[in-house]
Amino acid sequence: LKDKVAVVIGASAGVGRAYALALAGAGATVISAARTLGDVGSETPAKNTLAQVIKMGEGLPGRIYAQVCDAQIESDIVRTVDQTAANFGRLDVLVNCAALMTPFDPFEIGREDWDRLMNLNVRGPYVAMRQAAPHMMRQRSGSIINIPARGATFMPKGQRMYDRPMLS
Repeated sequence: LKDKVAVVIGASAGVGRAYALALAGAGATVISAARTLGDVGSETPAKNTLAQVIKMGEGLPGRIYAQVCDAQIESDIVRTVDQTAANFGRLDVLVNCAALMTPFDPFEIGREDWDRLMNLNVRGPYVAMRQAAPHMMRQRSGSIINIPARGATFMPKGQRMYDRPMLS
């Protein structure tokens, strides 16, 4: 992935952090985007911050840059994707893995919680794809990866995947 440029949204922890480090390990320039920057100059940055990701990426063949981006805010996503393409002249990979996995009672969830869940888990990735696709189409290449993390097994509060009745 040398000379390739990637944006990872939701890169401060979990699967997003793993993708950012793996892409940089393969030689890509990675823009790690998340809400929490942390102290970039710290010798031991706080956990689950972009500063920690940058620190962990030191010595990898690729380079990791931090970009504060709240995946619930459309203008943050647009700015992150467009600045990446403008600053590096290309965008080869978009990884969407910011997600909210809060258990809820499907008949009791309030409107604000529902809107927050939908903005982060559905609208955010859509906006990122909508923004990245024209850059990739212009260069006639690119990859978009959407990672639902635990979202694929997301269940209402108190229920586990293996508690569901099996269909016959």
